[in-house]
Amino acid sequence: MKRKNALSAILLVLGMTLILSMFMSVAFASTPETVNFTSTQTWTILSGRRAGESDNVILDVVVNAIWVGDIAGTSTSDSRWVLHYLPTPGAVGTTNLRGVNTVSATVDGKSGTLIILLTASRHADEVEADGTWVILSGTDDLANLHGHGTCGPSGTPGVTAYTGQIHWDP
Repeated sequence: MKRKNALSAILLVLGMTLILSMFMSVAFASTPETVNFTSTQTWTILSGRRAGESDNVILDVVVNAIWVGDIAGTSTSDSRWVLHYLPTPGAVGTTNLRGVNTVSATVDGKSGTLIILLTASRHADEVEADGTWVILSGTDDLANLHGHGTCGPSGTPGVTAYTGQIHWDP
């Protein structure tokens, strides 16, 4: 009987320890913080081609940027832009953009490299694109940084404004 009670007590302690450890991992994640930053871009078109039988054009583009604000640094992006043409000759309808940015960055005084995915769309009557961004990974002091948000026109041509949330995992 004593052995059965001792075994029950050990199992109870192990079970409680397991349950508490699950909550502890959540408790160590940082509180999300709002970030705001801009990037000023220059781009070089590497290649362009028609998309099959359509009038759409696919451009492979390298984008270099300077980031200022809560995420600061410099980046290079391999991007693909797809220009969707309307039936009117020469009229562009929508442009879809997708780029993977390698950013040498500083965030909250910590430095490293971030890989940030940017996707955006621009309609024919707009000067700049609206989109989303997400941190895919980080290195060095930024290895545990996660974040996402939106981006769009800043009011200055060639400058994109970003806003979103970041948090640090242990």
